[in-house]
Amino acid sequence: MQLDWFSIIIITAVVLVGGYAIVIQILTKKKGIETEAVVTNVRESWDHHGEHATLSYTYSVEFRNEDGETVVTALGGLSDAKKDLEVGDRIVIKYLKDKQEYPIMVRKL
Repeated sequence: MQLDWFSIIIITAVVLVGGYAIVIQILTKKKGIETEAVVTNVRESWDHHGEHATLSYTYSVEFRNEDGETVVTALGGLSDAKKDLEVGDRIVIKYLKDKQEYPIMVRKL
């Protein structure tokens, strides 16, 4: 099977975006600023892929950054699987100073 240029561009874009997400997650784990956050929203949604459907979760968190500013954003990470979190739960997160909108969960308190 031979791919056309459009398919090659789309595949390349997907690989680059996925690679970027992995790099950000690794940097956050290694060099991220650790702080406490509170879960402010839990959203369940069904993702339909043809005949198959998957339940995914989006968690919103609120935390104070290094400068004392309040940040409200979705919890990042490469998985949208259930993390057994509820609104009001306190967790420890890590974030990068220049990528505060992509915090990752370290552990539940």
